[in-house]
Amino acid sequence: METISVSTVKKRKLNYDEPSTISSSELKQKKTCRKYCPEYLQIGFTWNGDEENPRPQCVICGCILANESMRPNKLHRHIDTNHPEMKDKIIYLLNY
Repeated sequence: METISVSTVKKRKLNYDEPSTISSSELKQKKTCRKYCPEYLQIGFTWNGDEENPRPQCVICGCILANESMRPNKLHRHIDTNHPEMKDKIIYLLNY
């Protein structure tokens, strides 16, 4: 097995005067817009905003979250963190 000493490893040097070969459009990530699912009402959330970019709204406190939070695990986390006493009662109240 060949060993390489640290002194023999060469690092590349950056030239800050050269223009970048990556365009700015390639650097931007594609934004995913999540859609509202009617089952989110059982978790305790309705939606607010326009249909192209809906935002989840808590039916208990009225808090409007970001579109990126339109995922069941993040909606459950809001209920568990901010409304632990209502955690098991939401589905019961909506079905009553």
